[in-house]
Amino acid sequence: MARYPAMTAIRRTFVIIFMIAIVFPIAYWESIAQAVGIWAGSGTYNYCFVILPLSLYMLWRNRTSFIETPPAADLRGVVLAFAASLGWGVATLSGVAELAQFAAVAVLQGCVIASLGWPLYRRNAAAFLSWFLMVPTGTALLMPLQNLTARIGTAGLSLLSIPVFRDGLQLETPSGDFLVAPGCAGLNFLLAGLAVAIAAGDLNQGSPRRRLALVSVMAGVGILGNGLRVSLIIAITEWTGSSSIIDDHLLLGWVLFSLLMLAVLAADAALPGPARPTLRPRPAPPARASAGAATLALPLAVAGIPALLWLAPAPAPLPFAAPDLSCGQLSPHPAKDAAKLAPSADGDAAIACDSAAGPLQVEIALLDRPVRQTKLIGFERRWADKGWERLSVKDLEVSGPDGPVPVRAEQWEKGGARVTVWSLFWADRQWRAGGWPAAVADLRSDLVGKRRSALFQLRLPGSGPAADAVLRAYLAAQPLPEIR
Repeated sequence: MARYPAMTAIRRTFVIIFMIAIVFPIAYWESIAQAVGIWAGSGTYNYCFVILPLSLYMLWRNRTSFIETPPAADLRGVVLAFAASLGWGVATLSGVAELAQFAAVAVLQGCVIASLGWPLYRRNAAAFLSWFLMVPTGTALLMPLQNLTARIGTAGLSLLSIPVFRDGLQLETPSGDFLVAPGCAGLNFLLAGLAVAIAAGDLNQGSPRRRLALVSVMAGVGILGNGLRVSLIIAITEWTGSSSIIDDHLLLGWVLFSLLMLAVLAADAALPGPARPTLRPRPAPPARASAGAATLALPLAVAGIPALLWLAPAPAPLPFAAPDLSCGQLSPHPAKDAAKLAPSADGDAAIACDSAAGPLQVEIALLDRPVRQTKLIGFERRWADKGWERLSVKDLEVSGPDGPVPVRAEQWEKGGARVTVWSLFWADRQWRAGGWPAAVADLRSDLVGKRRSALFQLRLPGSGPAADAVLRAYLAAQPLPEIR
């Protein structure tokens, strides 16, 4: 024991860690369950299951740091944990699950600093910061990645002397047309490559500049490899005249990406690394009053906000009736399945109208429960059952009888069929632009106990100028539904 004087501090730290291991999962169970559900249900985020074991292995490889730099409770970690817990509370009230999950991981970072101290945290920062990769995120990158994949795929086919014409995300070749869907964006390769690069850089104990270079190269390999995968799939289809390779496109992508990733890791391992330092145990720092305060305050900082949030009574909703909908200048269509949002809404009305482009589905969904139970933003996608993929999204401003109206325009695809979806968001007594403007207004009305939110949605088969013209004409011909 005299040889390792830091063992006493380590034992003291284990008590704090054990305490947090019990409190944290209970306090943030909702965020944890949501994240794990996405890991299991989406192939894009399956890699998240290995992040925690990999980080623990990184800590084990660097276990000598716990002797060289004895742990010491740090009050600054308590402050960080409490601030992150406040952020989690705001994100939960807003119904933004992704932001709440990031905040939950930030709470964990504060717990680590509070229990181990900043010097020890800094020496193992790569392992601890890798926990942020467990948050299923990156959907905002899908459209840019789809465009990059389409461009790289087109360039690859041109190099292979295969005639190709690119129309946005669609590649037209003599053997057929190929659409770069969101599932083909390569987000899974990019995120998995970042996780591997961070782990490899830490295990090789490279300099910060070398680690940054490895992460950058691996990100480029993930994007470039995905584009090459698309080129190879289309090229093989062109050469063989068979589309059977498309059924195995994901497996082909992982094989290609794994080979490229191993090549990058081998090149990084071949570079000379720093010599391993000699183990030099340091004496445990003397106990400080702030250390005791950190130990006592940490559980309260971690669980205080979640406890207040879940114990606070929810305001009673004020019922309001769904407004009447009209086809305006269009004639009604005898559709029996017009309502798609009703199962999740607090109120709903739907009609179907005949138009030149096909049956126009008109629906309004009313929301009066707390935002954390049913948020407005994201509700516009609940009509889409399994198999639908969103191809594009953009915010427009169209003319209405009472002035300009903000609209979120989306295009969806399933089995070759396309649908144009226009969504209008009512929050805090007026129609709002989609995204953060509507989300903030929705949360503001919820916090004052007067939530009146609604989603007015138009869905029309097809896409392009013809579909847009029908939707513009419908909105210009009659006033928007009145929300009371």
